[in-house]
Amino acid sequence: MASNVSDEAESVRLAKYAGRPRLGEIVWFRAIAILLIVAGHSYHLAGVSLVTSVHNVAFNLIQGATALFVFLSGFIFDYVFSARYNYWRFVIERGRKLLIPFCVLTILAGFMFSNWASGGISSDQIFRYFVFGDAFQAYWYIPFILLMFSLAPLHRLFMDMRISHQATIIIVGAILGSLVHRPIGNDNAFQSVVFYMPIYLSGLFLSLHREMLMPVLKKNWFLFLLAAVIFAVIQSAVDQRGNMHKSFFEIDGVELMGFQKLAISLALFSFFARFSFSPGFIVRIIADTSFAVFFLHPFVLKLLGSTTFFKLTPLPWINLAIVIAANVGVCALVALAMRTALKSNSKYLIGY
Repeated sequence: MASNVSDEAESVRLAKYAGRPRLGEIVWFRAIAILLIVAGHSYHLAGVSLVTSVHNVAFNLIQGATALFVFLSGFIFDYVFSARYNYWRFVIERGRKLLIPFCVLTILAGFMFSNWASGGISSDQIFRYFVFGDAFQAYWYIPFILLMFSLAPLHRLFMDMRISHQATIIIVGAILGSLVHRPIGNDNAFQSVVFYMPIYLSGLFLSLHREMLMPVLKKNWFLFLLAAVIFAVIQSAVDQRGNMHKSFFEIDGVELMGFQKLAISLALFSFFARFSFSPGFIVRIIADTSFAVFFLHPFVLKLLGSTTFFKLTPLPWINLAIVIAANVGVCALVALAMRTALKSNSKYLIGY
């Protein structure tokens, strides 16, 4: 009898999620997320200095944009994968898409920017490159998100809870994350999971209850944007620049970036859902190649180094926009060229 009930519940779930369309707001969201991530790593090339409170607020709104990827991953876990969920298939599929290019490009980075070519490879360096993602500033995300994906059974359990219990878990998790902060050097994936879990679950929660929540969110998108700005102002006022990092059990104030990025995620998602802007060709390209841009943009930044080429105007923030456009453009073109040459096999090299 229990088996029949379980089978019936799964049939309902499959029917609910089968054949879902690609949402325009997801395309826009992914494109903006990768632009903000690249922006957060590009200040030095543009010569941006944080000399005023306004600069600090803008900096805080841009920094920490990886949280947008986390929010979207939670949404997609339900929206895309629930209808055909199988734990091992899900983990292996995610692993193949992320872990293989992560390893390939980490090895490439080791030979290009370390002394691996001359045989100077230490076991400590190899461990930090592959386990902590220390090859580049951005690569910590891969060990973290793979650990997050491995916890899919817990996320499925969350999906079957009452909505009040789900909301309570997100609220308590957000408070806990604000106390835990991100790890020093981003070298503790477990701590990152604690920090980002409420953001991931918020995306999952939005997908689960989208029909109920979206009418409310679309009417109030500006309030979420305003909340994000207010959080960024408070961060600036209390001298929080970017994400705060500390040891797991150390007590060192309340981190506001998680709340701010959750507000931005809700603002962006609801804004594009309300106004239904059709993503243009360039937006679709940026969104489609976003994983490749994520993997490749640190190489571009490293190769450019301390060049002053991009300081084309006396306005550093304009220069930052130029850096972002150039970096994303180069990475997207490389991704498209490799996809043309290698077909679907390119995803094992650059994630696209």
